[in-house]
Amino acid sequence: MRSQPTIFDSRAERELFQAIAGTWEPTYRLYPHIPFANVVELDPRHLDATEMSFLNKTSVDYVVTDSAYAPLLGIEFDGLGHGRSAHGRYFPTRAVKKDPRREWKLALKCRVAEAASVPFVVVSYDEAAPIDDTGLTIAHGIVGAFIAGRQLDQRLHTPIAFDGDPTPQEIERTLVDIEFLAAWDNNPIVRRAGELSFQLYERHPGARVTVAPRHEPERPPAADPWGGALDASALLDWWKTIRRFGVDVTISAGNRQVQATTWIRNYEATGLSPHGWLLRLGELVALQKFFAGVSAT
Repeated sequence: MRSQPTIFDSRAERELFQAIAGTWEPTYRLYPHIPFANVVELDPRHLDATEMSFLNKTSVDYVVTDSAYAPLLGIEFDGLGHGRSAHGRYFPTRAVKKDPRREWKLALKCRVAEAASVPFVVVSYDEAAPIDDTGLTIAHGIVGAFIAGRQLDQRLHTPIAFDGDPTPQEIERTLVDIEFLAAWDNNPIVRRAGELSFQLYERHPGARVTVAPRHEPERPPAADPWGGALDASALLDWWKTIRRFGVDVTISAGNRQVQATTWIRNYEATGLSPHGWLLRLGELVALQKFFAGVSAT
């Protein structure tokens, strides 16, 4: 017997950890391979013997904690199944012959974490791939958006000092500022997109940026609230089937126009959602393309 060469199960798992580790320290920390039972309190009344046995032996690939080491977010890297999670369910994209029970294992982790209201997300190569020249990944955005949401909630529960009685407009502006700063301080995707946006308008004051949402599958007519015949059950059924959210971003400046379509796999779960930062992600990709000097499309 001898020591293992690395604590990680694969090169990709190690590289993702190296990419995002340290981004939010010292307030938040990222740790690899934490026992699942140290993240979620297991209740034998709701789990059978086989499930209890597995969950007591397995670990979570990465865990985000606060400065007091309380677990806040579990992240599983699925390099074999290339899967994702959403709404407490696991969605593999290919079978894993070397581990026939892999789907059962990851589905169980997702279900138990969701039932315990513990934020938990399965990611793969889509979320680990660099999306800009600084090495940012979608995983940065997932963790950053989660932390920003926590920070926003904490700031909104802190009394706000106004000079005199504030007007509704002043209250609204203050709340918008608080939300913006929480995202800017904690989500590196939002911050990088903002930096490039400032550069765009400094160089091209008349620049225009237009956006359009995308979905996969596309929204059916019965689920369109602006179509005049909204069916609430059809909307809910469609929402549960969404595999990817996307955004088309077009930048027009001078005699140049650049368009980019960006997709993010649906990973909605307790405390996790792409909706607050997807637009910034799309802007970042389009701005990168613009500043790289790509010809008009």
